[in-house]
Amino acid sequence: AAATAASAASTAALMELLNQKLRPLLNHPDLAPRLAGITILDELISLDGEPYQPKVQRSYNGLRDVLSKTHDLHTSRLAAESLGHLSRLGGLLAARCVEKELLRAIE
Repeated sequence: AAATAASAASTAALMELLNQKLRPLLNHPDLAPRLAGITILDELISLDGEPYQPKVQRSYNGLRDVLSKTHDLHTSRLAAESLGHLSRLGGLLAARCVEKELLRAIE
């Protein structure tokens, strides 16, 4: 039990560090770093070992930020594909996040 708790804590610490490094990429003014950030975010959706809720929240928050600030087609398309990947993750939280972003996009 202690080893499992230590592993969960180290995973959480690693993901927090990753989030700190990922955010500047997602908000970068240049296209290439922004696309790299979205690609990394998309790959993390499939990563095993991270609890569902933090994974969905990180993914949605990053994609929401990108989609709400972006006006170029390449970034929007890649972020939309990642949002689709998030929806395939399943679960109530992912469904609500995707639905919220779709409604925002329609407005």
